[in-house]
Amino acid sequence: MSKNKEKTITEKLIEFINDLTLFVDSKGMGWARAEGQCFPIKSDPFEQWLRYKYYNQYQKAPYKQAIQDVIELASSKARFDTNSYTEDVNIRVAKVEGAIIIDRVSEYGTNTVEITAEGWQNGATQVAKFWRAKGMNELPKPQSGGTINTLRKYLNIRSNSDFRLLIAWLLTAYNPEVPCPILVLQGEQGSAKSTTAKVLRSLVDPNGALIRSAPKNEEDLIIQAQNSRIICLDNLSGLKDWLSDALCRVCTGSGFSTRTRFTNRDEEIFSVKRPIILNGIDEIATRGDLLDRSIVLNLPPIPSYKRKDSRRFWKEFKRDKPSILGALFNAVSEGLRAEEPNLRIVPRMADFAEWATRCETAFNCGRGTVIADYTSNKIEAVKVELDSNYLACAIQKILSHKDKYEGTATELLEEVRSVSPEINDKQLPKLNQLKSELTRLAPAFRKIGIEYKYNRTSQRRVHFFEKISDKPSEASLPSQNRMDDDAYDGNDALNSKLYNTEVNPNSKLFGTPSLSEKRNLRNGQTSNKSH
Repeated sequence: MSKNKEKTITEKLIEFINDLTLFVDSKGMGWARAEGQCFPIKSDPFEQWLRYKYYNQYQKAPYKQAIQDVIELASSKARFDTNSYTEDVNIRVAKVEGAIIIDRVSEYGTNTVEITAEGWQNGATQVAKFWRAKGMNELPKPQSGGTINTLRKYLNIRSNSDFRLLIAWLLTAYNPEVPCPILVLQGEQGSAKSTTAKVLRSLVDPNGALIRSAPKNEEDLIIQAQNSRIICLDNLSGLKDWLSDALCRVCTGSGFSTRTRFTNRDEEIFSVKRPIILNGIDEIATRGDLLDRSIVLNLPPIPSYKRKDSRRFWKEFKRDKPSILGALFNAVSEGLRAEEPNLRIVPRMADFAEWATRCETAFNCGRGTVIADYTSNKIEAVKVELDSNYLACAIQKILSHKDKYEGTATELLEEVRSVSPEINDKQLPKLNQLKSELTRLAPAFRKIGIEYKYNRTSQRRVHFFEKISDKPSEASLPSQNRMDDDAYDGNDALNSKLYNTEVNPNSKLFGTPSLSEKRNLRNGQTSNKSH
């Protein structure tokens, strides 16, 4: 009689998890791989999957307690079973055995794209585990034969230099191993900041909410980062200090820690590395640490006669998007194939500079052009930082008619008030905050040719400023506002200083085939194989 006893709901649910691949990631979170998708075991999507499987087989709803018991069992099996293992789960992009795998989040047909040094193809030969968070939308199947230049008509930018930087940013957003600079889009009302941000994000990480408001705290920011490939914050009016610091950590993949809920001593560690887009009318990034990790673009206003209605704009973009993706994936393939560049001067975000230079052969420009654009942009950002700081402006005035200055904190603030009487005390740091503020400004001062030192002796504490002669020559920098700078050939002084390799005068146009395409065309094949 006992042998014929009907199984309990819990036992029936256990049968479902016995067929799953259960594992943990490097942070100790349990995961279940079911029907080609990965779910956090302790999550609503996994619970709904169990309910679906149970109802589909028995046409009944399982009890909540049975669901919870099975989830706890699955979590224990993932952690402690003899067959358990550790593997990280990716969101949207992954790097496996030298290949970049992109999850298209498609429910039908081929749902991944694999990019290697030989080209790209729909469908992956390498296996990567992906988490599809709520709100993620489908990336269209890419098509070969397009050009990156097609994207230009959907972006409101000032110059070819800005366009090259945007392309370099996009190519980095596809590479999960390389930290991506924070992209800051600024401009007056009507300069298509939000639209530009939406276009860029939709080419990497389409989402039901492409742009979002600023998070209220670090926890909200971490949740955004864990559930999307790109963080895109819209219509900002400056950044609070905590958010500026937190974005810097997300940009480079530094960790966050917080107390585990309902415990006194346990600590929970979060580590995420994500591309970030910020947009707003005001000067958004003013703190030096954020600016040093940013690409700042000022978008021009759009004349009324050049405006398009939203419906037509997005319809045309949707039509061109597959071929634009194919061209971008060609450029990523070029980067994977290229040799490591020999950079004489390594800027902040060095991995980005190296990766952008590797992808440069797919650009309509000479060797070293993109890093020259990047360096020029950073110098402009330094000027913004100093121009937006009352203390920095006053110190530049002090040194405008002398080569050196030294004085105590009290003497320095008195001198500042003397040269800039329009500044009130609320706009200046207090005496006990002056050293910290000047230390934060020191890297920016150095880039414009001012050296700051703080000397402490037994008798006095002195702030010392001196003009230095090795500041960068702006005459050697490419103009960021040149409207007709059609791919200058990379032979200028800055390029030769930054890049320690012979310039390639025959760099390819955006629309020309990649090297793998050329080889395959000679063999009567195509490099981009669609399955």
